[in-house]
Amino acid sequence: MKLPLPLFQQGIQAGKIYYFSSAEISPIPHFFICIARSENEVVFLVCCTSQFEKRRKFIEMRNLPYSTLVWVKPNEENGLEKDTFVDCNSAPLEYSIENLSHRYDSGNLEFKGEVTASVLEQIKIGLLDSPLIEENLKEALKYLIP
Repeated sequence: MKLPLPLFQQGIQAGKIYYFSSAEISPIPHFFICIARSENEVVFLVCCTSQFEKRRKFIEMRNLPYSTLVWVKPNEENGLEKDTFVDCNSAPLEYSIENLSHRYDSGNLEFKGEVTASVLEQIKIGLLDSPLIEENLKEALKYLIP
């Protein structure tokens, strides 16, 4: 069931999972987890992958902390169907509420579910532990991520 647009916009918040394609990542749709929504209506999303071995090798080859690869176990609440991972060594993507709303209204974005507060905390730790995330972004995320 598609929600009315104002209700969809109001529901965009940390922990929600969306499915859409992003020019920054790939024309193939991916799952994205909202990690924060700023006061100026900017939404921060991290991209999910099911390619565990590829991400593990990347982390090991660069001697990055294992805390930067977060496992999201599929369940009814999050709408995921297989083991999913967030590589916290990639900076979160920023989207406006307007951009996400347009995607939703045109049928190019689906709400899939929600992760637990524990998973959000693990993602926050992963981003803060990553040496590949810029320090100024880390400082902002400390205050934005619940």
